[in-house]
Amino acid sequence: MAAGDVITASNRVGEATARAVQRMAQDQSKGPVKTHHFRAVTGDPHPFAKRHGLALLPIEILNKQSGLLARSWIITRIKKPSGQIQFIVSNTAPYAKFLEEGTKTAFARPAGIAVQMKSDGIKARFFEVELTTLLSRRFRG
Repeated sequence: MAAGDVITASNRVGEATARAVQRMAQDQSKGPVKTHHFRAVTGDPHPFAKRHGLALLPIEILNKQSGLLARSWIITRIKKPSGQIQFIVSNTAPYAKFLEEGTKTAFARPAGIAVQMKSDGIKARFFEVELTTLLSRRFRG
């Protein structure tokens, strides 16, 4: 098994994981909850306002807006001198950083954290598939 094979397999795992994470981030960002539902559940249309002292709903809940947030998840590829590729999933919507970091009046609602926590399991599954493929080739031939 050559080092190049391992790097290629690692890059395939990274690519597959990045695509899966991008899809999860898009799904998380579609905001299944409409704004008027916030008022019905909490009695306030702004349940993430800091004036409450704490968020009235789980911070990973996003309300449905224009869909720009869901459409703005991109994958950036950075090739290292070793040949390995680093994959970064990020959001380019102009207001994404305000959701991730919060503002002076609203709590942070980092969609990326919920997605990141799920991505480790996905990456492990892709690694298992690639490792099995590499080892089967090695011992077959």
